[in-house]
Amino acid sequence: NLQVSEGDNLVTANTFYLRDESKSVELYTTTQQEKEEWIQALFFAINSLYTRKSSLRVGRDILRPLECEIGKKKPHLQKLETAVKCAECAAQFSLLKPKHNCRTCGAVFCGKCCDYKHALSWEDGRKGRVCKSCHTLLTNQNQAAAAEPNQTMMQRPRGLLEVGRADETGGES
Repeated sequence: NLQVSEGDNLVTANTFYLRDESKSVELYTTTQQEKEEWIQALFFAINSLYTRKSSLRVGRDILRPLECEIGKKKPHLQKLETAVKCAECAAQFSLLKPKHNCRTCGAVFCGKCCDYKHALSWEDGRKGRVCKSCHTLLTNQNQAAAAEPNQTMMQRPRGLLEVGRADETGGES
């Protein structure tokens, strides 16, 4: 949250501040015109930085839901018209390389990077297009969930009243 503000130094003329949450820097110029040029250039740089950052919000770090939420609830889908590049391979979109939303993380991908299908719980199990990393994560979650009941059955000791066929015939002879 970078800010540029007028200086309030009474000793030195033509000062201005550059501030964020943790630091503050006082700058000064020799003329008032130079000061105004610097402030204008800094405002332009800050605005272009925020514009670029907002276009990068399609990236994995900002919009992507937490791994524990992927596949469990409907994501916020990034608007297709705001994306310029694929969030995975950074390929430019065109008529030959169309845009697709991943239905689990919401980011925009090219067809090659979003070429997997997975059942979506919020769409009554209907299969939707998902990106490679979401597909890998969902596949691992499904494999872990499928292996979990088998592991607990194998690891759980038998109770006193649980007797198998082999125990019944082997114990009586």
